[in-house]
Formats: sequence, C-alpha cells, structure tokens
Amino acid sequence: MITPMDIVLTLIRGSLYVLVSASLALLFGIISVASFMHGDFAMLGGYVSFFLLVSLGLDPILALVITGVLMFFLGCTIEKALLLPLRKTSGKLWMFNTFVLTLGISQVFQNGALAVFGPIFYGVRSLWAGEVSIFGVSISIDRLIILVLSITIIAGLWAFLKYTRIGRAILATGMNEEAASIYGVNVNNIYTLTFGISALLSGIAGVFYMALFTTYPLMGVSYNLKAWIVVLIAGLGNIKGAIYCSFLLAFIEIVATKTLAAGWQNVLPVIFVILVLLFKPTGIFGTEVKGIWER
Repeated sequence: MITPMDIVLTLIRGSLYVLVSASLALLFGIISVASFMHGDFAMLGGYVSFFLLVSLGLDPILALVITGVLMFFLGCTIEKALLLPLRKTSGKLWMFNTFVLTLGISQVFQNGALAVFGPIFYGVRSLWAGEVSIFGVSISIDRLIILVLSITIIAGLWAFLKYTRIGRAILATGMNEEAASIYGVNVNNIYTLTFGISALLSGIAGVFYMALFTTYPLMGVSYNLKAWIVVLIAGLGNIKGAIYCSFLLAFIEIVATKTLAAGWQNVLPVIFVILVLLFKPTGIFGTEVKGIWER
C-alpha cells in the first residue's frame, strides 16, 4: 500500500533527478549530444558548493548561484574548445563522436577528482535547520527547500525557453537548424549556450545531492545512469517527459525498496527501460512530442 511517506520520498528523490534528466533531454533535443558526462557536472557542482559553504562560509543560496555560474562557464568552455571543432568534422558521425568525447571527458573529471580529493565523501550536516510535517510525515527543511527550488528552476527554464528571445532561438535551432540560421540565429552560439545551461542544471543538482547526502569522485556515474534511464523512458529530447519520468523513476525505486529489497531499486528501473524500448522504442512520450516541451 502506498503511504504518504512514499509520496513525500518520491517527490524528494525525484527532485534530485529532475535537473540532470532535464539537462540531458535539453542537450539531446537541441544539439543532439549524447552526453555521458553530465553526472560529472553534478559531481563537480557538489565539490564546488562544499568548499564555498565550508571553507568560505557562504550563504547556501549564494553558494548555489556561484556554483551554477561556474558550471555554466565550464560547460560553455568545453563546448567551444572541444565540441565545436568536433562538430565541424563529424558529419553524420556527430552523435557517436559526442558519446566518445563526453565519455572521455567524464573519465578525466572522475580521475582528476580522485587525484585531487581522494576517495573521500564530502558533505554537510545541514543547510537549513528544522523540520516540518507534511501529510503527517516529518520532513527536514533542507529537503523541502530543495524540492521547491528544483520545481522553481524547472519552471524558470520553461519560461526562459518559451518567452525570451534567446529561449525561442534555442527552440528554433532544435526544430530546424538551417531555418533558424536563415532567420539570423547564430547556431554556434546557441550550441554553446545550450551546453552551458545544461551544465548549470546538472551542477545545481550536484549541490542538492551533496546537501542531502555526499559528493565523491564516482558520484557522476550513478547520476548519469539515472538520467539516461529517465530520458530513455520519456523519449530522447523530451524535457516535459523527462520531468514526469524523473518522479516515475523515484517512485519505482521507493516501491522496489519497500516491497522487495534495497538492491532492487537499481534493477527494476533497468527492467522497465528494457520493456519500454521493446514495446515503445520512442519512449512513453515519444509520439506526442513535436518540440522539446510538447510533442
């Protein structure tokens, strides 16, 4: 039987998945990058925020903003320095080459973090003290604020893409790159901006994960796997579907842990992905989507 506790835990866990999953869906939907490094942006975001909070004693919100900005510029730099030259030479192999490149960058990030920080788990005791009761379930202020912030950020992303000139240029590029270019959109800049926004979202997700649990060099591997599970279930490039399926994945994990055993929380989602790919290869939301928000 599903209890209020299960619902609350699903919302909290889903809020940790939704930013990375949405960032991966944005990346795939706009510039067709099969990124296997976005979990590592989350890992780096966790480390950066830890040192901002602990070493510099910054306010959590300020640390969150600084981390997001740093991850944005890191993403833009990687796109300009590595993906842009690759895009000019890849042709039809673009997607496969991005997979190989981002997998290589992921290894650099992971081993670099291991060399610098060692196999040590970094975390904070609490960002915001206190507890509240929701549906009779006690929940820490930390978790509640992270849930609200995640939803707010996703809503902000939606508003940015829908109602700003740059956002509409991003959507236009994703729908038809050549047509967007004809109408004056600088496609190269859109690619860079999209990758930067995607890195920003993943970095913020890493801050949240570090705040609730810990960050460590190989954290990105697990996060990246969960993000790919979500986008495969939802349909590649579908942000709205990725948002829904982030909470679906969280629910599956909660139910698996409750009814079977903790180990099944990593098994059932993979089985579910296999079934989706067998019976609906385009993903649950694949046939309905015309753009990255509504197809």
